[in-house]
Amino acid sequence: MIKNQKSIHLWLGMILILFVSFACRLPIGNDEPQPGENLEATITVLQTDVAANQADQPHSLEDVQPTPEADQPTPEADPIVNQPYRGFVVFRDNQFYGYDFNGNSLGVQYPAGQQSYYGENEVSLLPDIIYYTQFGEGITGVYRVDASQTQQLDFIPSGNSPISIAVSPDGNKIAWSSGEWAEGAPETQLYIANMDGSDQRLVAELTAADQAEYWRVYHPLRWTDDGKLVYATGLTGIGGYMLFWGYNGMYWYDPTSGTSQTMVSDEERLGLCLSSVSHDLTMVAIVCGDGDAVVRVRQLNSGVETAFPLVEGQNLAGSAKFSSDDTWLAYVTQTQNYEDERGKVVVVPVDGSQAPRIVAEIDGGSFIVQGWLDADRFLVTRNEIETSNSTIWIMSKDGALVQELVSGNFVGLMP
Repeated sequence: MIKNQKSIHLWLGMILILFVSFACRLPIGNDEPQPGENLEATITVLQTDVAANQADQPHSLEDVQPTPEADQPTPEADPIVNQPYRGFVVFRDNQFYGYDFNGNSLGVQYPAGQQSYYGENEVSLLPDIIYYTQFGEGITGVYRVDASQTQQLDFIPSGNSPISIAVSPDGNKIAWSSGEWAEGAPETQLYIANMDGSDQRLVAELTAADQAEYWRVYHPLRWTDDGKLVYATGLTGIGGYMLFWGYNGMYWYDPTSGTSQTMVSDEERLGLCLSSVSHDLTMVAIVCGDGDAVVRVRQLNSGVETAFPLVEGQNLAGSAKFSSDDTWLAYVTQTQNYEDERGKVVVVPVDGSQAPRIVAEIDGGSFIVQGWLDADRFLVTRNEIETSNSTIWIMSKDGALVQELVSGNFVGLMP
């Protein structure tokens, strides 16, 4: 499993997903099923650049040349109480930077390896530790970085395939997935282990024979508070122009019982349309299908779906995320027109009791919803075509708060 090595001029800056795929060595013949057919979007691949040797990068604030962000004093605590996160992390200039929700530095600045971009499922954050993956000649693997050092997790094979990861909130377990090319189709495996490498388990596997009709790879998404692992399948072997990433099927695994449960079956063939699952694992957000861009929320226990009315210019939808209390949904709509791209951030109650509300718009650019901080506020990446500039914004569901925070590639919320 490799990432597409073709370098494409990227007007979207850092938001385009570095797709973990076999695309550059997986040509799809006319007689083979096309994983990208009938999808609402295709993917713009970008090249993974290999930069300077990681050992030469700084590991603490004392080792780096001061930047305006690093020079800022540590701010007072955010006034919102009982929030699960103290800030967020962005990637910029081969460094990870931590900020609070006012855009002030948290004093966190760690070296970020040799990637030019970090995509979804490639970074996991703990309060004082960042885990990340790399892919490229001589660097492929999973790494742990803190203020003092960078270490590779040697028990996770480096191989020649990209790796997705998810670290448990307590830092005791890690899940990872990878794949290999075999018998004309990819093979993919999902593992979990203790953080010291002990008690390794194979959670799920798709062989080449399982992939005869359409190609998928596993991605660990997150660990729940009660210790379950949520994971998904994503299509591979597709390419093109894409604004949003999504999944095909979704599952959870309980390490205590050793059992898995299907939330959304791969056999539905949602392609890139399965956007996210609620925190309580009772709902999923689906953003396309059957040739349209209607956003809908499905109740998993009954299969009942609530579909939301289209807003003006909604030719494509994606990036749907549930609020922390699972009562609201924020998502993005786009014109899906490179020459006239216009994006909107939309918020709606999951029960459809109110019409969708547009809280932000951009002409000549796009948005990505990154995640909710609490039941009211969420973070969004705003991307400008002309400048290729990506900035992180904080917004509220009523639209009263729409504020730019910092520039960079968002990689996660910091506990």
